[in-house]
Amino acid sequence: ADLDHIGPHLPDDLDLVYHVGLLLKQLGRAEALETLLVRVSAAQPDDPRVHAAVHHLR
Repeated sequence: ADLDHIGPHLPDDLDLVYHVGLLLKQLGRAEALETLLVRVSAAQPDDPRVHAAVHHLR
């Protein structure tokens, strides 16, 4: 799926993390959502956009 190709590029555009995560959640892709959140949290642990996305999507 196209969403799967976006994932590796999200650290370059952290403003998309929440929106892509929300799409994954709405599509019932809980495992992909969790993988996204874990990876982006590890890559950018101090970014407030990451904290907000994780907070709202979990």
